Amino acid sequence: AIANQGKFIIRIEDTDQSRTVPGAADNLIETLGRFGIVSHENIEFQSKRKAKYLSEVNKLVDNGGAYPCFCTPERLLSMRQTNKNSMYDKFCRSVSATEAQRRREEGEPHTIRLRVPG
Repeated sequence: AIANQGKFIIRIEDTDQSRTVPGAADNLIETLGRFGIVSHENIEFQSKRKAKYLSEVNKLVDNGGAYPCFCTPERLLSMRQTNKNSMYDKFCRSVSATEAQRRREEGEPHTIRLRVPG
């Protein structure tokens, strides 16, 4: 970035809190610093932008560009074990918008998947 008159900005991807390791971000920043690599701006933690991301995700779902997936981790693991190419089978793509909204409002665990052709 610097060679092209740009800025080097460190962004910490910490939106998946279940996989966040305490102290990992500090360790990364410290390690980069030992090599003289420092951020030219404040270090950005992606989790601090969660409200913006949720707003954009909801727009994608509302316009049909994405859909909620309610598959359990167990179902996904089973699918990966039996499906050699490990591709998601789009099982929840056919859940109606009304049903998906109800399940989301009830707090059922889910993730959001992009609706890609095919």
